[in-house]
Amino acid sequence: ARLPVGLGQTSLIEVTAEGVTLVNLELHGNYDSVDQDNRAALINIYRGNFRVERCWFFDSSKDGVQISPVPGATEDISGGVVRDITAFRLGRDAVSISGGVEGRKIRNVTVDNVSLIKGYLRGAVEISDGTDNIVVRNVYAEDCVYAVDVQDHRRECASNTNVTLENIHAVNCKHIVRTANSERGHAGLTLRNVTGQHCELPVYIHNTESVSISSLKISGHTSSENPPIRFRNCQNVVLDNVEIESVHFATRPITQVEVTGFSFIGMKPIP
Repeated sequence: ARLPVGLGQTSLIEVTAEGVTLVNLELHGNYDSVDQDNRAALINIYRGNFRVERCWFFDSSKDGVQISPVPGATEDISGGVVRDITAFRLGRDAVSISGGVEGRKIRNVTVDNVSLIKGYLRGAVEISDGTDNIVVRNVYAEDCVYAVDVQDHRRECASNTNVTLENIHAVNCKHIVRTANSERGHAGLTLRNVTGQHCELPVYIHNTESVSISSLKISGHTSSENPPIRFRNCQNVVLDNVEIESVHFATRPITQVEVTGFSFIGMKPIP
């Protein structure tokens, strides 16, 4: 399926019922002919217990698939799987999980095997604005802003808790993982097996409590202004098995600002 040239604010598929399955879809957007004020995801999912598998997304003005409550919803979205997503040239994210701004939560969702090559304004996976128990694994992002972002838009109801990111890989992105968070009670962020090549600020974590990062490998760090790893306003941070190559001489490997409970088990340069 393909959106017509110039048609904005329109998705190809909208899911408004529980338990819907979407498989083997090839969807084409119209990024080149729609401005960002009129962007729309190719798929919008508004209810839980969904399954989206084996989909190809091209040229969306916004996301490939967005999971978010419909405006005015009175219930959380709970349960869902997004798996085997391949995307090219998207305006925003290949997969976006957002609780929205009205106090609803997205819970118990697994995202597995997502690839995005060329994310103009965002990246492979976004987790935002009120989520809990989200697992994201096996992500590849190239020429994007990030592989994964855990963020909020400064609403009181927007905390993201118990998020696990595993096997995350970024090439020629600004970040591997970032948390564009304000102080909203974000907690329980786990990163395992994370790699980045030629990224400007590979890991940027802030305003988050209980952060665990294990098996992190950064190579070809590209910035003379930003460190490979930066923490700001975080509590109870543990790093284990960190390898960094080609850190620019003008930057420190790790920058900490207002961080408490920091534990560093091991770091070594990549030969």
